[in-house]
Amino acid sequence: MPDPDVTHALSFDIEDWFHMVEIDAVDDPDRWDAFPSIVERETEWILETLRKRGITATFYVLGWIADRYPDLVRSIDRDGHEIGSHSFWHRRVDTLTREEFHADVRDSLDAIRAAGVDRCPGFRAPTFSIVPGAEWAFD
Repeated sequence: MPDPDVTHALSFDIEDWFHMVEIDAVDDPDRWDAFPSIVERETEWILETLRKRGITATFYVLGWIADRYPDLVRSIDRDGHEIGSHSFWHRRVDTLTREEFHADVRDSLDAIRAAGVDRCPGFRAPTFSIVPGAEWAFD
């Protein structure tokens, strides 16, 4: 029997295979639309697996994904999962200026809202890149 005093957390980063950081072959966002995407298929598999088990999770969605696949974001939301931002462009926070970071988060939130999700309480930095020296991002 599950222990009622124990809380489990489960989260997923919703990005595509070509959103890898610091890989020259896929580093140019102007080329991303030309790459074959697997994000819809794989995220739907995750959603179906969670549905069967009655589990909810947090999905950290790239704004770029929300912009191109708004139905996917709505599907995540419709299944009762929490949606957080994973940035728009999947760039390391510690390589951005404050202004670039602010614009990236704003654009991500705008894309998630445009997909029909008004509540986006969390943010996960790409590659855990809020590191010493980048604490300014918490503000």
